[in-house]
Amino acid sequence: MKKKILSFVLAICMMIPCAFVLGACKGTDEPAVEATTKIMNVGLNPKIEFVLNEDDKVLSVNALNEDGNHIISISLDANTKISGFEGLTADEAMELFLEITEDNGYLITGDAEKISIEISGEADELLNKVKQRANQFLSKNGLNLEVATDFLAKTDLLNEVQQCVKEYTQQELAGMTEEELIDLLKTSRQETKNLLTQELKDAYYNMRAEKVNMAELEKLLELVGEIENEAVTLFKTGMAALSSSLEALEEAYNTNFLAETSQYNIAKQAYIQAKEDLLAHRLALGADGLTEADIQDLATFEQAVADAEATLATFKAQANLAIETARATLHQAMSNVQASVAGVKALLGIMGTNLDALNQAKQHIKESFKGYFANHEKFADFVGHGHWKQVA
Repeated sequence: MKKKILSFVLAICMMIPCAFVLGACKGTDEPAVEATTKIMNVGLNPKIEFVLNEDDKVLSVNALNEDGNHIISISLDANTKISGFEGLTADEAMELFLEITEDNGYLITGDAEKISIEISGEADELLNKVKQRANQFLSKNGLNLEVATDFLAKTDLLNEVQQCVKEYTQQELAGMTEEELIDLLKTSRQETKNLLTQELKDAYYNMRAEKVNMAELEKLLELVGEIENEAVTLFKTGMAALSSSLEALEEAYNTNFLAETSQYNIAKQAYIQAKEDLLAHRLALGADGLTEADIQDLATFEQAVADAEATLATFKAQANLAIETARATLHQAMSNVQASVAGVKALLGIMGTNLDALNQAKQHIKESFKGYFANHEKFADFVGHGHWKQVA
């Protein structure tokens, strides 16, 4: 399997110098074409989102479900930890996706699955090209599956952005253009491409939003310094409680989702093992289709996966409740602090303090949070870590 992927990627890499040469030979009189980023979602059971650049090549890849994380984990280079999808054209990425899913038991003859391809913007030609590549792969490998295509609407993009860029309000996002939404999504996916579990991504999205919202307040706390004032004292007391609440939220993520001994993580490993057993069993079946005995045998493995998934869902709900409780405490502390902010700003204004630094602090944390998260003791060990193992 790994040799297949390596050969595929090397073949693409050998074409890159030729592409540069051909590009250099083009005349300079041609009008410039505006760069356009696109989003391409592909799904079977594993679901993956690709961010494409103006040349329709993969900038980053993001899993949209746990089986998607499995596919991405398999695609990673053991040394660089870079996904084999990155740098491929959209149709090449589609073929690699299908190759990995087939080699790992997701595609077998007799399945009634449907492959879906969705692309943002006006991309009829690209959508047809990707669909054609998929059909060629399926035909070559004797797989009879439908390839369904559609376009990602702005509402679809808005929903994806709302899940990962939480420092913006729904009203702010709703007022953005499709291009602005894609740009936000592109930036977020670049930041989280080394986070190979959904729990870690959610922790990143939520902690980033909280830190961005706190950045202005933390800078305001720095500006007031040792000023003696009733409003300042109230503000400092509130900030102490707010900081403690943020630490409690970080700890809640670590204890309930990330720690290996958490009930959720134990249940997740049980689910992954059950799914790996199912996939391995599917691979062991004959290539000429499923017999009635095969179908009954598979049903036992599928039931084990369903049972493990139900247990996982129970512990996930419990973990989310703990997270939401910690977040509610944080937001209450934030409301208490905000009640004193106007008075503190007014005081600093009277003293002639330049408040431009407040907005600068907010922008700084937006740009630097990736490093903060990767180096944070509660999260650092999980960056670049994936639970899935290759079964073939």
